[in-house]
Amino acid sequence: MLLGLQAAALTPDHKEATLSLVTGIGAAVSTLANPLAGAFSDRTTSRLGRRVPWLVGGTVVGALGLVVLALADTVPVMVLGWCLVQAGLNGTLAALTAAVPDLVPVEQRGLVSGVVGMTQTLGIVVGTGVATLVAGTTGAYLVLAVLVVAAVTPFVLRSMDRPLPRGHLPPTRVADFLRGFWISPRQHPDFAWAWATRFLATIANSICTMYLLFFLTDAVRVDDPELGVLVLTLLYAACLVVSAIVAGMWSDRLGVRKPFVMVSGLVMSSAAVLLALVQTWPAALVGAVILGVGYGIYLAVDFALITQVLPPGRRPGARPGGHQHRQRPAPGPRARTRRPDHHVVGEARHARRRLPHPLPPRGRHRCRRRPAHPQDPLRRLGEPVPLPRDLVIGTSTASYQIEGGVTAGGRGRSIWDDFCDRPDAIADGSSGAVACDSYHRWDEDVDLLRGLGVDAYRFSIAWPRIQPTGDGAANPVGLDFYDRAVDALCEAGVAPFATLYHWDLPSALQAKGGLDGPRDRRALRRLRRSRRRSAGRPGRDVDAGQRAGRLDPLRACDRHPRAR
Repeated sequence: MLLGLQAAALTPDHKEATLSLVTGIGAAVSTLANPLAGAFSDRTTSRLGRRVPWLVGGTVVGALGLVVLALADTVPVMVLGWCLVQAGLNGTLAALTAAVPDLVPVEQRGLVSGVVGMTQTLGIVVGTGVATLVAGTTGAYLVLAVLVVAAVTPFVLRSMDRPLPRGHLPPTRVADFLRGFWISPRQHPDFAWAWATRFLATIANSICTMYLLFFLTDAVRVDDPELGVLVLTLLYAACLVVSAIVAGMWSDRLGVRKPFVMVSGLVMSSAAVLLALVQTWPAALVGAVILGVGYGIYLAVDFALITQVLPPGRRPGARPGGHQHRQRPAPGPRARTRRPDHHVVGEARHARRRLPHPLPPRGRHRCRRRPAHPQDPLRRLGEPVPLPRDLVIGTSTASYQIEGGVTAGGRGRSIWDDFCDRPDAIADGSSGAVACDSYHRWDEDVDLLRGLGVDAYRFSIAWPRIQPTGDGAANPVGLDFYDRAVDALCEAGVAPFATLYHWDLPSALQAKGGLDGPRDRRALRRLRRSRRRSAGRPGRDVDAGQRAGRLDPLRACDRHPRAR
């Protein structure tokens, strides 16, 4: 609103062109400032944390830009001031946006997304009120500069931001850094659609609000357009706040985002059609209500959706170059609270009677001479120890630690993906996003197993790969992958063993309450029965990991005593 008033005062005959010029150049600056600030904040090793320095710096630059706007008496100075505002406040916004995935679990991001959208709208209301109540644009800009600093100060003083250890900072490569700003829409179509949706929704809402003053002045022709802008903004904001909070809560409860995005688009489109066809004050009031409801629904799920479809390695807090692991197979995530993994204990004694086909007896398995030890009876014998002819020699892996391809073949997100997004969760910042890339290199893995001469191979089936949301219809692409894998193992003479559940609860189920929800308890009972039949130790991973939260990724249900 202040930009419109200033453009009308400086160039009354070309106010629309001036406003478009100023906002267009500012938009170009913000397009560069936001991702650059976010990327640099990911690599900041200040003792104040990764986000706080950018919050403070962006706020100072933004406040300085508002002061320049207050003193601007020409269009170039006005452009300079607005570019400073966009650069500074977009740096602040990037740091705040990145702080949400750092601090908020995925099952609460719908509500937090709604609250973030609500605060942005409240900022618009406050700014409009200041522009209306404070005489002159100079005083209004200065008041806004003070308010910007005051709004960021509490977050900075109470921030839980943690410093990034220098050992977690990879080498800086300009080419890799620039390449990180491109995300292939073919490889990550969900993110491409989310980005396009956000672009269209944001530009539509911006146009409706940016030119509202001129719309009331030239089309509706109200007597007091500034007061009209304030009334419509208050009405718009009230509807947006209510719809954002309600939609955010329902989105978290249902565990879905896309239906809310589609509904919000239809609602906002109806508001635009109404304002285009009926240019009267009552129609403007109705349009403000509809637009506020629609944009509120969108804001409730927009940020939560973006954080969930952003490719691994590109999420706020992720280490740059996260897609470089293919050249050297990475180990699975090593959490700071890592405990010894005994996931195959108890299976070997049942292996022989559970083989899908008889194994030929192998007598070549002999132990080499062990190192001498004073109390070692083998030292006295001095001979190799023969192993039973029917002993099954096998190896095992876990799906998240080797498969990679976390967005390939329709795979959904799991709680391990959410766990690895947290910058303080993994000791060295690694994840299973690429890992050994077994999803794409399964044939090579079978050749390795054949070359090792093992009898059996125990692998785990990734739940989100065969059921992306944890329930409902199965994913045929995921089922086909495991079907082909089992066929290849059998052809190689390696007996396959499948672990049905290996701690990789789909994020959608976790968002509905984890394994404590009614639907998930039924799924849990089915999994326990399946594990009892196949592995002989049904509840260890589920009880100690998912329910009690004693094992990584430490997801405890709300009703467990430890969680309380």
